[in-house]
Amino acid sequence: MDKVRIVGKNIKVIVPHSCSPDTWTIDYIVEKTNELWNPFLCLMGLRFWLAAKQSDNVIKIADGTVLERDTIYLCRDFFSKYILDTNLFSERNLSDNGSMLLVIGANISAGGRIGISLSSWWTDLLLNVEENNISFSKEKFIQYGGVNPFEKSTTQAIVPLSMSKKLLPNKQNHSEKIIFIDEPHEEVIKRLGDNSNVYSILFRHCLDVCEELRKYGFTFRTFSRNLVNKDLQNLYRCRSYIDIVSRDAWVPYRELLNFYASGNMFFNFFPETFGFPIYENMQMGNAIISYSEIANLLNLRSMQNSVLISLYQSPNLCAKIINEYWDIFQGNKLHELISAEANERYSTETYAERLLRQFSR
Repeated sequence: MDKVRIVGKNIKVIVPHSCSPDTWTIDYIVEKTNELWNPFLCLMGLRFWLAAKQSDNVIKIADGTVLERDTIYLCRDFFSKYILDTNLFSERNLSDNGSMLLVIGANISAGGRIGISLSSWWTDLLLNVEENNISFSKEKFIQYGGVNPFEKSTTQAIVPLSMSKKLLPNKQNHSEKIIFIDEPHEEVIKRLGDNSNVYSILFRHCLDVCEELRKYGFTFRTFSRNLVNKDLQNLYRCRSYIDIVSRDAWVPYRELLNFYASGNMFFNFFPETFGFPIYENMQMGNAIISYSEIANLLNLRSMQNSVLISLYQSPNLCAKIINEYWDIFQGNKLHELISAEANERYSTETYAERLLRQFSR
């Protein structure tokens, strides 16, 4: 990333009133998430609000209604597109005031002239495939994650932002063989009947691996907001051993975190747009099970904080590998290392420090 001159500049993050804990309170956002006007944006506002409040005044909060001089503004791309006054924050007005707007997107393609990414999962996908709905066949390798995103652009930076470690459950039990299976994304559910779609194949392979893992004493939990889908119903009906928590709307954030905390491994089978479930689980010390075909190697290292399997391996072999990793995970108390590293790399408490490092690199 090109150096951003920060000497003599204020750094402010734009958190619109409609998405701010100053409006809703932290407790309301995490406890009553399903009642908010837009749960996703309010949780996003909470993340940035906390990052500012925990930054020792390195970052301050702006509501986006006033343009100040000599200020570097950070703004989530959703806010900049739909809530921010684009006339007030035009390139000309920013330049005349010696200020700058840095747009924060899910991937490095979203940021304009200079931008910041919250994740690199989709970065890798966008750099490697022209269409994310690619087909799976054993005659052609899946090209995920083969390009270093930093080689693609010198005006973009990846600074992940998860949640404050103070809001995450304080897990005490790390020894039970409980795997929390990620909720199927709507893109997966739409294509469950497509035997050539990679997302559908990944999900069904994941379930087949879980079937094999039962032999090693593992149990499974997941939640679903789409159990009205008949294809999904049929898949789960054959797997009554999976404890399914069904909801018909957004799950309150606190409840979601407690779901994650009830397991000690998190099974990821879909390329995460932001990476939040991955980050949050690792912050709690949970190990990640994921696929080589979609894994983000900037964050996941097999047999350390994760175990990576492949669609090209049989479910039986995958289960053996996962069980072997479980022994390593337990024997070396890896949950402590995973949690400490993840809180350093992703938490709101360290966001300002990590952001400043990117500005100066």
